[in-house]
Amino acid sequence: MAVEQTADSVVITDREGVIQYVNAAFEKETGYTREEALGKTPRILKSGVHHPRFYENLWKTILAGNVFKAVFINRNKAGELFYEQKTITPLKDSKGNTTHFVSTAKNITDQMQAEKTLRESEERYRDLFESTSDLIQAVAPDGRLLYANRAWREVLGYTEEELIGLNIDRVMHPKALTQCFETLQRAMSGEKVDRIETRFVTKDGKAIIAEGSVACRFEASQPVAVTCFLRDITERREAEETLRRKEDHHKAVIESIFKFIPEGVLVLTESQNLLKHNKAFDDIVQKYAPLLGYTEQELAEKIVEQLRSKILSGDTTEICIPKKSE
Repeated sequence: MAVEQTADSVVITDREGVIQYVNAAFEKETGYTREEALGKTPRILKSGVHHPRFYENLWKTILAGNVFKAVFINRNKAGELFYEQKTITPLKDSKGNTTHFVSTAKNITDQMQAEKTLRESEERYRDLFESTSDLIQAVAPDGRLLYANRAWREVLGYTEEELIGLNIDRVMHPKALTQCFETLQRAMSGEKVDRIETRFVTKDGKAIIAEGSVACRFEASQPVAVTCFLRDITERREAEETLRRKEDHHKAVIESIFKFIPEGVLVLTESQNLLKHNKAFDDIVQKYAPLLGYTEQELAEKIVEQLRSKILSGDTTEICIPKKSE
């Protein structure tokens, strides 16, 4: 009764492999009725997928009195392939001679198809990651590098064999270590890290600046891998730094010249608002404000107002500030 009601397929054969018994689960899984199966051999399920050595090893194992376990790819009566996790056990008499074989099998077709779909999906993503120019790496929760795509390996100067398994601190810039581990912790806590900028070190010691995002993959609510999607911005940052230094130099030169020009100088924005002025201009305002009856601020505003009007009219030859009326 137990064998008949179990969900696993059960087959009993004699020593030559001729089927003596099948349970109801076998009929349901294979499509063969008990009457169709009895007297036949399990070859009625043979799919043609397995190599002949697979069956040679099977018979060698069970005829020696040992248990054989494997995943079988079989074909049902309708011609459809299905997967079974099968165990074949020899039955022995009181003298230790094998008289029968009992096969128990669990249908794992759904599991195998799901695993195949997952593998195919992972292969597609791997192909995509390998072909992209973006820098992609995956880090385990303990900091070990699990994956680095071709572009990232080339930038760092490591082979895949050299890089995989290294701790992330081996490729991080010393000044970026704290930020790195803080970012990993944020991602593993479930936080979405949209933008980071950090530094790495190549195999030959060159500093690399990269920016990008970080995402964590979870299984059963536990973090299993933190993936970083990065772009190498080293040249851009170096160009920006060079430009900044040049601008600072030019600004310092202009400021030093601007300071000592004897004439009053005003610098206006595109909208003709006062941006800056030199000391000579302050001296002019201080000198003429009391003579014209203005406060220093009022006179400065008058001058700017007239300059704005002259600029808009295209006539910038001279301005005239009248004495303030009583």
